[in-house]
Amino acid sequence: MDTFSRQTGFTLVELMVGLTLALLLTLGIANIYVQTRQTFRSQTALSRMTEDGKYAMASLQRMMFQAGFQNTSSMKSNMSTAFPAGYGMAAGTVIKGNDTSVDIRFLGDPDGNIITCAQDSTGNSDYPLLTTNQQYAYRLSVENSQLKCGRLDNTGSTVSNQQVLADNIVDFNLVYGVDSDNDRLTDTYTDAPTNWANVYSVRACMVVRSRDDKISVSSTGKSYLNCSFPDHAQQSVSNSDGHLYRTFSTTLYLRNKPN
Repeated sequence: MDTFSRQTGFTLVELMVGLTLALLLTLGIANIYVQTRQTFRSQTALSRMTEDGKYAMASLQRMMFQAGFQNTSSMKSNMSTAFPAGYGMAAGTVIKGNDTSVDIRFLGDPDGNIITCAQDSTGNSDYPLLTTNQQYAYRLSVENSQLKCGRLDNTGSTVSNQQVLADNIVDFNLVYGVDSDNDRLTDTYTDAPTNWANVYSVRACMVVRSRDDKISVSSTGKSYLNCSFPDHAQQSVSNSDGHLYRTFSTTLYLRNKPN
């Protein structure tokens, strides 16, 4: 008698169900991968923006703190004697500007406590330290979404070799704290002081944008805080804008103004 062997296997339906489950699993893993990668890109972009913003604000802060500096050989002089008229400023004035640009001046320090923020190494053997006992003047401003520092000549004009301190700045604003009752404390803020000798502080704000334009997922209602003092209103962003935005704001005291 012939013996027939019985063969078993997967039916077509079972194969289709298995393939479907495998496809769903693959899609799930792919979705997790995409989300993880997007989160990583967002965190990386945010970290870069934070570093860029902190560096730009720190550079602005350092230069503001140097405004009106006098070294040990001249610190007994009054402001008008130490800083005569020049660099586009009146005698005794060490800061002048507008809402997007500020000029400052100070003396060098043989002890090496003063630095430059511009590419002015010509004739300066201690670059970036400013150790020569002479007057220096610089302009910090935002042009074409870049925070720049340039050296000023005696007429108050920016000379060549400006240094780019930060990129991707979409908003920038400066207002100046004015002392109106001679107590050396700020009473009001304005972007156009009438007497720069009475300015004792500066409020600075900047909005930094991510370099990558494919970070933020398109959605409605996106916004960031702009640099309109004092309220920093919400600034709307296009739904198709894939950039991230971060606002930096601080108040700087001009600590080298004794009179």
